Amino acid sequence: MITFHTRRAMLTLAVGTVLAVPVRASEAPRTYAALSLIADGLRNVGQEATTGSLMANNPRATSPLAFDVLELPALRAVLGAVMAADAKAKVMPLKITDTAVYEQQNTYIEADRAKLPSEILEPLRQGGVTHLVLLTRHRAAARMDSDMGMLGSGTVEGVGFYLDREYQLRQRQRSEITTGYLAPFVYLKASLIDLKTLRVVNTQISTYGRVFTASGKAVGADPWMILSDAEKIQRLREMIQQQVTSAVTKLLVGSA
Repeated sequence: MITFHTRRAMLTLAVGTVLAVPVRASEAPRTYAALSLIADGLRNVGQEATTGSLMANNPRATSPLAFDVLELPALRAVLGAVMAADAKAKVMPLKITDTAVYEQQNTYIEADRAKLPSEILEPLRQGGVTHLVLLTRHRAAARMDSDMGMLGSGTVEGVGFYLDREYQLRQRQRSEITTGYLAPFVYLKASLIDLKTLRVVNTQISTYGRVFTASGKAVGADPWMILSDAEKIQRLREMIQQQVTSAVTKLLVGSA
């Protein structure tokens, strides 16, 4: 591991885990860096309080997460997608430890140009990295997938859980009516950045949430308890794997 100490951030390049993949003809090999800024915390969002409002009135809370819980699985998904899509690349996962980098992530891309802080950009360039795959949080309307169609109101962002304790629904193939539901969600934007020109070569947005409801003896229980703590994290890991893999695969198509 090589660690860069900068004024605002500590950037870790896992050089020991650089992965070489089979050769793609027609251009010089790329070296990708992979950076995820989507899962420093769980963003727990409640049902919007004001129906029909143009404002995002959902009650919100954020619970901090250690890097290994969800960011590491996100990076692994990036590495796998790059290896499958780019025939002759090397891939380098990155770890940011400064919370300010997460807080300022919405400023890093403007239209088709990247505006990366020099504390991040220069070590990458000096390390021979040609392209950055950047995952950032995306904010959009809450649309949680269920057997009854899309549910939810207001907006969500990043990785977390949408909780509704009031909505009554009957799932297909079931006779009971349940009150409330829990929906883990992953809302992200994947960007491919040419580090020489700082051009944003391509972007892909992924928004997915899945509704879970109580059944059997659990009907009537608090929807937050539908999944155990371990199950909550496992569902998010599975969704991150699926959504990141799909987004990065599309990101790299035709990016040469």
